[in-house]
Amino acid sequence: MALSSIFFIFGALPIFLIFYFSLKPKFRIYGILAFSIWFYYVNDSKQLKYMLAIILWNYVLSLIIAHGSSHFRKTFLVTGIISNTGILFFYKYLSFTYDIVNRVWGLNIQAEVHDSMIGLSFFTFTLISYLVDVYQKKVSVPENPVKFADYILMFPKILMGPIVRYEEISDALNAPKIKANDLGIGAKRFMAGFCKKMIIADNLALLVKQVNSVGDFSHATVASLWIGSIAYSLQLFFDFSGYSDMAIGMGRMLGFRFKENFNFPYCCNSFTDFWRRWHISLSQWFRDYVYIPLGGSRRSLWRNILNLLIVWILTGIWHGAGYTFIVWGLVYFVMLVIERYMIRPKQLNRIGRWIWRIVTLLIINFNWVLFSHAEIKEGIKYCLGMIGIYYKNAFFAPADSRSLREFGLYIVLGIIFSIPIEKMFVEKISKNRIASNVTAIVLPIVYIAIWIWALSFSMLGFHNPFMYQKF
Repeated sequence: MALSSIFFIFGALPIFLIFYFSLKPKFRIYGILAFSIWFYYVNDSKQLKYMLAIILWNYVLSLIIAHGSSHFRKTFLVTGIISNTGILFFYKYLSFTYDIVNRVWGLNIQAEVHDSMIGLSFFTFTLISYLVDVYQKKVSVPENPVKFADYILMFPKILMGPIVRYEEISDALNAPKIKANDLGIGAKRFMAGFCKKMIIADNLALLVKQVNSVGDFSHATVASLWIGSIAYSLQLFFDFSGYSDMAIGMGRMLGFRFKENFNFPYCCNSFTDFWRRWHISLSQWFRDYVYIPLGGSRRSLWRNILNLLIVWILTGIWHGAGYTFIVWGLVYFVMLVIERYMIRPKQLNRIGRWIWRIVTLLIINFNWVLFSHAEIKEGIKYCLGMIGIYYKNAFFAPADSRSLREFGLYIVLGIIFSIPIEKMFVEKISKNRIASNVTAIVLPIVYIAIWIWALSFSMLGFHNPFMYQKF
C-alpha cells in the first residue's frame, strides 16, 4: 500500500487520524504502533515477524549498552552493529558478494535469493545510530519498549526515511501533543509531496521509459538522450523529495517534527553544497557515524582522502548491490577531492563560481545516468551518446519534438519547482499590502486546483512505485 494511493489517502489515513485524535496523548504511542504494524504487514507481510524480532533484539541490546559495565557496553555495541549490518548484508548484498567471488576466482556458486525487507537500509541505519547514541550517552533507553518500537516502525518514515535520530523525537514519544496548527501545516506538506509525486515525477517517468525503450540507444538522437537524462534527474528528485514531504507532513500531523531531507539540491553551487542539500539525513548519518569517527578532516591530507573514499564507497553500496552504485559513489569521491583540494570554489571569482556551478550540475546529471542503469557499460554508452561520441546519430529528430510537446510541461514544472519559487513569490508579495491580501485568497484556490489535478492521476491508476523504496 503506497502512501500516494487513493485507499491510503481517503481511507486508511483519515480513519487512523480520527482514532488517533480521540486518544489521550499518553495512549497515542500505542495507536501509532498498532497502525504501523498493520501498515508494514500490508506492505510486507512475510517479513513482519523478522522486523519485530529485530526491534526486540535491538531494544535488549540497548538496555545492556546503557546499564552494563564499560567492557560489556562496548562488546554489545559491536555486537549490535555487526548483527544489524549482517542482516542487511544477508538480504541485500549476499548475491552480489557471490557474483564478485565467482568473477575473481572463476567459480559458479549460486546464492539463494531472499526477498528483502521493505525499508531495510533505512531502519538498519536508524538502529545503528540509536545504539551508538546510547553508548555515547547522548540518549537514554525508554523504559517503555513501545516507544522504541514506535521510533523504528513509525509508518510515515519506515519505507524510505528520512533517517530520524532518536533524540529528535524522544520528547514527542512520551506523549505526542498536536498544536492547533500542526494538522493544517502537516496536511499541506503531505499534499505538496503528493503533487510532486503524481504530477511531476510520475509523468516524467513515462518520458524516461519512452527514451529508454529504444534499447541500446543506437537509434536515439543526442537531444533525446539529453531529454531523458534531465527527465530522470528531475523524476528522482521529485519522487524522493515528494515522499519525504509526505512523511514529514504525516509526522507533523501526529505531533512529530522530522528534520528536512531536501533543500533544493539543484540550486547547489558545488558538489559539497549538493550533498548538504540532497538526502540530508543520509549525508549527516555518514558524516556523524563514519567520516568523523574515522578522523574526518583532522588527519593528514592522504588520511582525509582515504576517509572520503571509504565514505563514498559505502554511500554507493548503501544505494544498491551493484557495480554501478560503487562507480556512482566513486565519481562523487573524485569530484569532491578535486573540488576541495584543487578548485576551491569559494576562492574563485564570480565567473569562476558560475562556471563551476554549471560543471557541477552537468556532472550530477551524467552521474544520475550511471545510477539509473543496472550495467555500467550501458550507462557509459548512454553518457557517450549524450556528447555524440559513441553513437553517430542525428542531433534532433521529429520524435523529439513530439516528446517535448507531450512532456515539456512537466519538465518546465520540474525546473521551476526545483528552486524555492513559492518562498520567493510570497516574500516579494508580502511587501505589498494589496497584493498580499489578494494572494491570501488566490493561493488556496490554486493549491486546491493542483491537489485535484494530482488526485485525478491517482484515481485513473496513474501511479509508479516510489523509486527509493527499492534501496
